Amino acid sequence: MKKKISRILITIPFILVWFWWNGQHTNKLPVGSAAPLKTSIVESYDGKHWPLSYFKDKVLVINFFASWCPPCIQELPDLQKLAKQFSGKVQFIGLAVDSPTQEVKALVEQFSLNYPIAQASASLMQMWGASSLPTTYLVNSTGQVVWSHQGAIHPAQLEHQLSLILPME
Repeated sequence: MKKKISRILITIPFILVWFWWNGQHTNKLPVGSAAPLKTSIVESYDGKHWPLSYFKDKVLVINFFASWCPPCIQELPDLQKLAKQFSGKVQFIGLAVDSPTQEVKALVEQFSLNYPIAQASASLMQMWGASSLPTTYLVNSTGQVVWSHQGAIHPAQLEHQLSLILPME
């Protein structure tokens, strides 16, 4: 009986940590919420700082990624193709997390990424609720999150979501 109580007492802290961890790592920007564009200041790889609100009044696809993340790298060619396909209608933005400058520049060159790429700080990730990589948000022209996805996207998923929002824009 004492052994059983000891196991329970040892297990309880692990369960509490698990609930705390999962509570801290949920998507904090649910569909319908306002995207924090004004308070999201990023630094581009040429050293310039700019707020995401620079792109206000546009439909945005914001992708948090990392140079060391295989699913992130896997989806970059698809994001580039969609950015080209929806050019003039949708602004794609890549936000690199914990990635060395040279590695990000190499990815930009390798995949011919022609949309803005900037560094994402830990506080920016927390503000957006991007708790895993990759995480992608679709924001309408009024600054409202209309779709989000954690994990690698299939291009047809994002294309479908864009087709739902663009006729209304």
